Amino acid sequence: MGLAKADAEEALLATAEEHCKQFANWLDGAQMWLAVRAESNTEAEKMKQAMEVSLAELAAAKAAAEAAAPPLTNLSEERLRRKFGGSALLPRLEAVLPAAVLFSDASPLRELVKFKLVNLLRLEDDCCRWYPNPGTRQYWEAFGSEWQAGSTAGWLPGGCECGGRVR
Repeated sequence: MGLAKADAEEALLATAEEHCKQFANWLDGAQMWLAVRAESNTEAEKMKQAMEVSLAELAAAKAAAEAAAPPLTNLSEERLRRKFGGSALLPRLEAVLPAAVLFSDASPLRELVKFKLVNLLRLEDDCCRWYPNPGTRQYWEAFGSEWQAGSTAGWLPGGCECGGRVR
């Protein structure tokens, strides 16, 4: 096995300032430096492997949990209200569209409204988790107010396909 020339030179250069006057101490310092570096590299490699295993286990557990959970669009109105109970946007939307439209499982409304509603509420929920400052909630409140004001004025933002004026 042995010691590579480049490693020996690096160790000697790394410890030269401390031991340039005493050659034996310098060699001891260089050997200690090599041992610490080898141990650090070994430990770093072990940590890397452990992290890879941990991340793979986490990804597998997350995939299994997602596969077991029903899609949010399949949840009832009551369960969606519980899931998104802290939404600043939902009360504004309900002021404009009746719950029967927002949470409908009837075929045309489900694709046109409920799918988009769930995606928007998930986005709001994710934003509030990722950016937990008051400004995030204020943004969603303002967004809901703008949406509510626009819909009562006869237009729906975002190209809503609900068929014109909603009152």
